[in-house]
Amino acid sequence: MPLTASSSRSPLAERISQAVAEYAANDQTFTDYVMLSINPATGEVAIIDNPDPEIVDTDNEHDYVALMDLVEINVADPSQWVPDQEAIASLAAEYPGL
Repeated sequence: MPLTASSSRSPLAERISQAVAEYAANDQTFTDYVMLSINPATGEVAIIDNPDPEIVDTDNEHDYVALMDLVEINVADPSQWVPDQEAIASLAAEYPGL
């Protein structure tokens, strides 16, 4: 599901943050193998649950990042994940102009 930007940070960072927040709020509904797909040409971001590993390895139009690399433990409630804003900013910085 493509997401749109809605804040003052880079549009891509916002889309990534929205996707990660969606994942963190519903992590029990996903499998253990969840990826974030980024289209480097358009900045489109999508959550891909249990993608075919062959597609991830051969898809030249999208980059894939493990969603777990973009979350951290919620200090107030260690049973929950929250978006790791530093990791998200670092990832978004790899795509200047998006």
